[in-house]
Amino acid sequence: MADNLMVNWQNNTHRQWWRDPGLRRNVFSVMLLYFSNFAIGYDGAMMNGLQALPTWNKTFNNPSGSRLGLIVASIFFGQVGSAPIIYLLVNRLGRKTNIAIGSLVSIAGGLIGTFSQNQAMFIASRVIVGAAWRLPMIGAVCLINELIHPRLRGISAALLMATFAIGGLVATWLAFFCLRWNSDWQWRFPVLFQCMAPILLLVALLFTPESPRWLVHQGRHEEALSILAKYHANGDSQDELVQQEYKEIVKYVQSEKDAQDVHWRSLVEMTLAISGSTILGSGIARNYFTIILKSVGIKDPTHITATNGGISIWYTICTCAGAMLVDKAGRRSMYLMSTIGMLVSLCIITGLSAAFTMDHGTQPAVAISIIVLFFIFMGIHQAGWATLYTLYPVEILPFSIRTKGLVWANIADGLSLMFTTFADPVALKAIQWKYYLIFIGLEVVFIGLVWWLFLETKGCTIEQAALIFGPEDTISIQGNKRDQEVSPSLEKEFFAVEET
Repeated sequence: MADNLMVNWQNNTHRQWWRDPGLRRNVFSVMLLYFSNFAIGYDGAMMNGLQALPTWNKTFNNPSGSRLGLIVASIFFGQVGSAPIIYLLVNRLGRKTNIAIGSLVSIAGGLIGTFSQNQAMFIASRVIVGAAWRLPMIGAVCLINELIHPRLRGISAALLMATFAIGGLVATWLAFFCLRWNSDWQWRFPVLFQCMAPILLLVALLFTPESPRWLVHQGRHEEALSILAKYHANGDSQDELVQQEYKEIVKYVQSEKDAQDVHWRSLVEMTLAISGSTILGSGIARNYFTIILKSVGIKDPTHITATNGGISIWYTICTCAGAMLVDKAGRRSMYLMSTIGMLVSLCIITGLSAAFTMDHGTQPAVAISIIVLFFIFMGIHQAGWATLYTLYPVEILPFSIRTKGLVWANIADGLSLMFTTFADPVALKAIQWKYYLIFIGLEVVFIGLVWWLFLETKGCTIEQAALIFGPEDTISIQGNKRDQEVSPSLEKEFFAVEET
């Protein structure tokens, strides 16, 4: 199993990271990068909250259907269009510079949105934010996975999605409190607040080093070794773990050529892991929960924003819980259980919604049950698919194509979000609960795909995880019921402790 790849190298650190000065610095520098995902989570929930604010609806003439879908989905136009530029920037300028550029452009887009005078200006601001927001996100995802101590990598990368949920929590409750204002600042202030995370991210860069993997790729070996020693062994450059990490990095950077060296499975799995996070029905509750609440008879803005705030708290709790399980339950098991749980809960939601519609909304108990089931549905999604969103795709990509792969993931994510975000309000208005049947079918398909294709990566360094998806003559680690075997030469070179 992949668990057998767990490193046992000697390391000059305390087992409890909070009692070790080097690991405290390491964790602190990584935590500051979490603001990149906070911004994305905030924006998604912000648009859901704005739909409940009377002044926003008045300013933009009560958008609904395709017009509402265009406003919400416009952010993904910029995301897809900027993908080629992101690849060039991240690889050539480094992770930190990429984060800084994206943060500055995001701030500019947020200010344009704040002072928008019409729908076109508001959409333009969202396109700008969409073009910029993945720059910090991709840079931060790479940097977190490449900088954090291998013992802490799983939970640290998974907790990145917890800040996504926290961003949504802040957005929904801010909309709730702004509901009391009777001016345009009722909606303008939440839009302005999206500039906060990019500003804090710029400050965070003052305390965060560059990726050792990127430095080695640029030929700056001494800097890379110094960073590994400082953050992974309290400055001891001769530490066994530091030396083994450094050798793995150098070996991989020198040997990796291009995407052709990567097993097809890694690219397929990455695409499925990214698209599955967005096309299995979670977008309905995340972006249009206001529409769902109105459809079951909850139409008071105070009640809507309070319920949105409640589900955002639930998102955060479930995402944190999922992050705590990644190194215990394993990636593949979490994907499977999450998809099965979503399928079961959505089937019940569909049945209850059909009953509520046929009874012409005369059963409040059914309405409450639908809302509770949506909480359960989204909680399961957050604990599985959402938690692994910034962990598993990075693990299965070797350094040479990590940025290229994440850019492709960014395109896949943007296209799927663009389609679902635009289609969701149109479909919910036209066919109502019958729209859920499409997601039920997709979830059935994804259960089969996860069972067949997804491999386990827990217990590995980021270089070792990439080996699992390498050519079959190098390593053969296959599905749940099949034997998993590492070739002896590879095991000796990368996984065994070398004599010193």
